Amino acid sequence: RWALSECKKYGNIKSYLETLFWANNTISMNADELYNYILGLEKMEYSNAGGINAHYLSEILEKLQDAYEDDMDKSSEIARIEIAFFNLLDWKKMRCFQNEIKRNPEMYAEMVSILYRREGELSREEQDEEQKQYISIIYRLFDKVKFCPAEKSGKVDADELGQWIEQFRTLLMRNNQFHLFGHLLGRLLAFSPIGDDGYMPCEAVRITIEKYADAKMISAYKTTVYNNRGIFTPSAGKEELKMANNFKETADYLAIKYPKTAEIYYGLYQVYFSESSNARECAENGDF
Repeated sequence: RWALSECKKYGNIKSYLETLFWANNTISMNADELYNYILGLEKMEYSNAGGINAHYLSEILEKLQDAYEDDMDKSSEIARIEIAFFNLLDWKKMRCFQNEIKRNPEMYAEMVSILYRREGELSREEQDEEQKQYISIIYRLFDKVKFCPAEKSGKVDADELGQWIEQFRTLLMRNNQFHLFGHLLGRLLAFSPIGDDGYMPCEAVRITIEKYADAKMISAYKTTVYNNRGIFTPSAGKEELKMANNFKETADYLAIKYPKTAEIYYGLYQVYFSESSNARECAENGDF
């Protein structure tokens, strides 16, 4: 404890995290004590930090997340640290920040206001290097943020989702950015959990799509699902065909009750069926 006190006054983030990790494992701190030691961590000097050990940070935060994930005040403080060190953390490890942004759209709308133009705005004001660097950091964080609003433990409450969306609409209109609503909401809803019936998206998201969907939202949803595939191994179109058939099955299931949602999955079916045909043709011609 003496070493931690001295390190926080005179050391850097790297040495402080290493000492805190060692101390926590050696003297088995309780969550309250560990929480007090991480307060203000995001304000410590970076310049001499060197390579911060992401494992140390993740282990410390995990203990705090387990203890305080449902404590709104302490969870908010932990979320601030997760944001400050987002480059070191996997998105799944940023549990308190996830809870914050899923519960309240203000932080997401704030990032949007920084990164996107306002309606009618032809160009941004001249930015100095510090502003450009700040925007670059916000963009990296924004790109990392992948969530379905109001989702908790794989479930989405329809009323809570509706409240989140209406607050988000209001914030966008206040920032003169309502033209982005469909695109941004489609991007988020694509991260929906599976529904109780085993089909994507969950029931609350289906209801939301039927209520709000426009061409921009449908396009953003499809693009996000497509991009989420990530790196894959070529299979001469077999994997794409399997995915296409799964999307068609989903669309057929949703078609009667949720026609707009079904339209999204019919579109994904067509994209992957076309890719399957092209991949098979390339394999037959020896292009792989």
